[in-house]
Amino acid sequence: MSTPTVPTGLLYVFTETGPNVTNAEFTDWYDNEHVPLRTPLPFFHNATRWVATDDKQPTYLATYDLTSCAALDEPAYTALPANRSARERDVMGRMALVARRTYDALPPPPPSSASAPSPIPGFTPLTLPAHARSAGAGNECRADYDPLTPGPFLIAVEIAVPAEREAELARWYADEHLPLLAAVPGWRRSRRFVLREVSAPTGARAAPGELVPGAEGTPRLLALHEYASMDGFGSEEFKRASTTEWRKRMFGMATAWERRVFKVMRTWVGEGSKA
Repeated sequence: MSTPTVPTGLLYVFTETGPNVTNAEFTDWYDNEHVPLRTPLPFFHNATRWVATDDKQPTYLATYDLTSCAALDEPAYTALPANRSARERDVMGRMALVARRTYDALPPPPPSSASAPSPIPGFTPLTLPAHARSAGAGNECRADYDPLTPGPFLIAVEIAVPAEREAELARWYADEHLPLLAAVPGWRRSRRFVLREVSAPTGARAAPGELVPGAEGTPRLLALHEYASMDGFGSEEFKRASTTEWRKRMFGMATAWERRVFKVMRTWVGEGSKA
């Protein structure tokens, strides 16, 4: 069997059931109809449903790793929403929110050099610890990480910085932040993405700013961090990762820095992971 292609696209979908759809009905439809129609497609590597643990809304998140986002324009996929079942049309029509985005993976920046120094005097670039590896397409993970068993905890961070500072943000992630996060007990994987498209949200609570921002207000950059448990967030390693001078500098220049916490509900293996 050939080595599976590293996915470079991400389909990212927030949902909120609202008062007109029970969680049980939503889960039954999603798990037994919606996802099983997508995972057999050759460009879907996996699908994972997450539920919020931070008492914020939207409550649900679904992530789909794709060979590339361009594959979503193929007839095999576009036929799905065009030919929805009566049940799917009914459930989606009663949902309080369905908000869909696509992202492209951000590869790490080139190695540090004198032409791209840290703005922090005396800073020396860090490297990933021995238990971590780079899996390509901006994917840093533990050496024993299995992409078909993500989570079980997910930290999703949406960030916006001025365009002229995005290169520095990438440099900070590569040279300091990711190596420090990888040392936090329980860390499993970190990935970075850039926004590709925001679809118009639907539902009774789809107004921009109510549960999700409008297209213009959606932060351009996304980081996804997976952990085996949340226990490490009280550790000295996490304190170090979150209190450096460079981190404070990046946080200070950000126009958005939104953090969400989710726990895995279920994962499906897609056909693309078997290619």
